[in-house]
Amino acid sequence: MIPKLLSPNGVNHKQLKYKDERAKVSQKRYFDQHSHPQPNLHSGDPVLIKLDGEKGWKQPGVIMNECAPRSYNVQTTGGQVRRNRRHLRFCPSGYQHPHEFMPDNTATEQLEFLPVPETSQNSESKVQPAQPLQVPTDSNPSSSTMRGVPGSPSLPYVTRSGRAVTKPSRYHE
Repeated sequence: MIPKLLSPNGVNHKQLKYKDERAKVSQKRYFDQHSHPQPNLHSGDPVLIKLDGEKGWKQPGVIMNECAPRSYNVQTTGGQVRRNRRHLRFCPSGYQHPHEFMPDNTATEQLEFLPVPETSQNSESKVQPAQPLQVPTDSNPSSSTMRGVPGSPSLPYVTRSGRAVTKPSRYHE
């Protein structure tokens, strides 16, 4: 084998540095197009916390103090945590946190599951799904007529197939 083929080729450091700087400038230009400064938070401000991998602003907290220019100590139900400003969202004073909404379990409490009647000859080999049956718990006829109405605030909407549809927490009043 030829020894010249085994010798390493040198890297042009000037050209490599120039490409890196050009990539940094381009990336900064595109990032700055859509970024804006966030207002500072003060001690006692209510906030919601969301980390990068999470889907929604769920965990409530209260700002304790500012540690660094964009870093805050936040008191949560699980203890005190330190978070960057981009992981915190200010809550208005009248805002009700999503965890304070109690799930409406009335729909699942009022459903009884009964087996589907057998209609075919060889039905013993097939497993039949259960169908929900609405059982009114009170004698008030107006509440049973409100069941399944999409505008009803306390009862979830029940579809034709019997599935109880509950609104996401962000749509609760």
